[in-house]
Amino acid sequence: MIEAAALATPHPDIELGVDRKPLAYIACAPDAGIDGDTGLALFMSGYGMDPLGAYPRKLLAYLANRHNCVAASVRYFGAGFQEHARHVPMPDFFTKLAEHYGLTISAPDGCDMELLLRQLAGVLRQHGVSTLHSDCRVAVIADEYNNMGFLPALDCLQVAHRLIGAHGLNRRRLFAIGSSYGGFIAALMAKLAPNTFRLVVDNSGFSSAEDDFPSVMGIQRCWIDELSVIIVNPRGWSQSPAASNYFSPARREIRALAEPRHIQPNTARLYAYHAEGDSVAPTERKLALREAYAGRVAYDLRIVDQASLDGRLFKTLAHGMEASLRGLFDLSYERFLADGGALGDATDFDLGSEISFPCSGENYRLRYSRNEGVRAELR
Repeated sequence: MIEAAALATPHPDIELGVDRKPLAYIACAPDAGIDGDTGLALFMSGYGMDPLGAYPRKLLAYLANRHNCVAASVRYFGAGFQEHARHVPMPDFFTKLAEHYGLTISAPDGCDMELLLRQLAGVLRQHGVSTLHSDCRVAVIADEYNNMGFLPALDCLQVAHRLIGAHGLNRRRLFAIGSSYGGFIAALMAKLAPNTFRLVVDNSGFSSAEDDFPSVMGIQRCWIDELSVIIVNPRGWSQSPAASNYFSPARREIRALAEPRHIQPNTARLYAYHAEGDSVAPTERKLALREAYAGRVAYDLRIVDQASLDGRLFKTLAHGMEASLRGLFDLSYERFLADGGALGDATDFDLGSEISFPCSGENYRLRYSRNEGVRAELR
């Protein structure tokens, strides 16, 4: 059974100081009940997916019952489906739509833009169009911005802390899985909490903010009913060094998985899957990450090529590969057991860890405790 809950006081935004709202999440316990072997499986959704929607709910139920876990999905900061967010067409949207596709559409004030885009997606699919021209842009009106991983990772860690403590979950069975931006958040959680997770599954995730810098600056490509659309998001960051919200080298480094000063022994076995020639999350950066982790982090990267497409686990070589996340978790769990299983039996919360991440003259310091979870500060 899926249960909805929220953290009344999420972790503060220590970089830009944006006000936080209660942090919503959903969780599913095994139908057979929680026992001494029950673990945790956190799912991080990617761009354009409602973390509390139909797909995550089905995935959580599967993970909970197949792998004896409390499975959860978090509406982390900037997830894109904030309660009051809405889509509006850019001023020239309909003009450009007519120019590129010969479609004459009008939308009266107050029309449901989500419904209109879904209907448009259906029409364009009939004509073999899956990517809307970049001139046809839609804006998101919301009060959150793309933090690019750091604050979402803290959000998910706080939910993990609550669930582990509330249910006394098995510390040797703490898992995370994500796809695309969600895969990046999962791997970033392992970086920030190096003694907490045992298995991380990353499907087509980014390696750093550089992989998706346009999104950092408010330009993002999302999918609406399999139609790829350029979305103009609220912009939190600036490229100007004089601005108080400058996306500085320090901001980039805390988000870089391969930052040499931040790589340390980790209790997570990371299994990554990436399409050969992925142009959204560049494959060469994943290969560089494998080199950076070599001998230091248990990191297994599988590059998927044409011969690997089986129509079930991997369907295409496009970003995300239309991969079955159920299948990827099952496969990764089998490999996890074959590789020796858990590399630790206590979390950073149990250990009261204090971890510093030096970043270009600033220092991100994370403190963990059983009572408060994780608290980050920037010096």
